[in-house]
Amino acid sequence: MLWISLKTRGVITCCDNYRPLPPEDLKSTIYGTYGEDVSNAVLTQEILMYLAMFIRSTPSMFLEMLTLRIGLIIRVMTAELGRVLHCSGDNATEQLMNLRPSQMKRLLYHIINGEDFVEKSESSGQDGRPFRRRLVTIHPLKRRDTAGIAQLKERAKHRRATRTETVTSDSGSDDESHTASLHGQWIRRRRLDGALNRVPIGFYRNVWRILQRCRGLKLEKYILYSHPTIEEMTEGELKFALTVESWLNRLPQPEYRQLMVETLMVVGMLVDADSGQSLGDILSIDSLVYDANKLFLESVDVGMNDSADFVHNDGTISEDFYDSAPSGRYGTMSFFTQAVVNSVQHLPRLAPSAECRVS
Repeated sequence: MLWISLKTRGVITCCDNYRPLPPEDLKSTIYGTYGEDVSNAVLTQEILMYLAMFIRSTPSMFLEMLTLRIGLIIRVMTAELGRVLHCSGDNATEQLMNLRPSQMKRLLYHIINGEDFVEKSESSGQDGRPFRRRLVTIHPLKRRDTAGIAQLKERAKHRRATRTETVTSDSGSDDESHTASLHGQWIRRRRLDGALNRVPIGFYRNVWRILQRCRGLKLEKYILYSHPTIEEMTEGELKFALTVESWLNRLPQPEYRQLMVETLMVVGMLVDADSGQSLGDILSIDSLVYDANKLFLESVDVGMNDSADFVHNDGTISEDFYDSAPSGRYGTMSFFTQAVVNSVQHLPRLAPSAECRVS
């Protein structure tokens, strides 16, 4: 069963005690959430209709997803549309509202599937007067599965090019649009997975095993204590999964949330490989992420001869770290593993061939 949340971080849901709300109560909830904003209320109903169609026709799309945050999904749809149309937030919202139902459904489908899409322009004419019509063509793009120094150098080269060249929305070729779309694929993937509350298979069982080995898990100021959590709930219980998900959803940025999910998966792998020693008191997951980001930036400084075009955000997670694939020498999994081993000294190091499905 899927829970529906109408707000990005709120608690207003479209179900009650594991049962769907009656139609009138659902309508009242939707319009009560948005108040006088009728457009978003109608858009929410449309999104719910399409989600229901997808759940019936392709339930596999929603594996390992417990709660769908409609407000956050709409925000991501708007951001993705604004990205490909090169327009501001307000204009992107207007473009979203003006999509035909078939376009809206197709956009939602590809976003849930984690597929990228690009914009194409078509030249046409009317009464002998040429004009250009903008078309949004949605199709999947192949993601890079590993992160290496070559990809980081290419990203820096692309950043230099975008700074020195003024590119209008209609001047780029299809090849240039495709190349540009390669940059930012993983940060967008993490943003989408975080917005959809999508987690890897076996994630909640991993969290359960970690809680057995420490007093709690910390995300910023939010702590998930092992007791009474694992005393009152079982490993495979839905209530436990919802508790963990609610704890993760306290983080407002979906891509940041997804890095926490990846870190927890790596910690779980290391716990499985260990002999059973305690992880200590409170294990700070966000600190591990920041440590991994620091290790990443240090490695990039060594690996790149000219790192002047590489983004270094003091005190924040580097955008290039967000955009790194999980696997590879410069992949996030490598640095998460180093950060965890440095923090918990007795944990074993993973073999280079070890695999961890984190996305």
